Amino acid sequence: MNHLFNMDMTTFRVLQCEIVELLGEHKMCPFMNLNMVSLDFMWKNGYRVIVFSPFTETIPTIFWSPAMISSPWPDTNNVDILLDFLDSNLEHRRYNPLGFFVSQGVCTPKNSDIIRRWRSTLRSSFSLRTNRKMLEWLDKLSKEKQLKVNIVILDFVEEEYSRKIISLNHFTKC
Repeated sequence: MNHLFNMDMTTFRVLQCEIVELLGEHKMCPFMNLNMVSLDFMWKNGYRVIVFSPFTETIPTIFWSPAMISSPWPDTNNVDILLDFLDSNLEHRRYNPLGFFVSQGVCTPKNSDIIRRWRSTLRSSFSLRTNRKMLEWLDKLSKEKQLKVNIVILDFVEEEYSRKIISLNHFTKC
């Protein structure tokens, strides 16, 4: 959970209770030093999810601070512009280098796209091509940039995409 719009603290407290009730506190990775957290660490300790709060808590909890994640939005309907944006963000990693960093591989349609393609779907109009280009982009990244890839989101994820992104976790430093 990274983006919650127009949610006040009272409403978020209700959502927090629902999340804990649904997932169980034991599956939620508590806030800790990020250098300790890996998929392997989480798996071995029974953690299955990290949940970010939109509010900064005074005492760390099972909900992580919003300062620990950066998710810059490309806000484009053009996949080439999207890839340039992602590449530039990885290059500079101008956000918290010790926090989670999201590469949003999602094109955002403009009103004109929806009007022109009113009989189509977002999947066929945008996601299939964007996802294919994202895989190519991930393959072409330098080893240095591959190490900076932290979280990748795509629309309409299929097994091939998941395998590629998961394989980045097995990349070893030389």
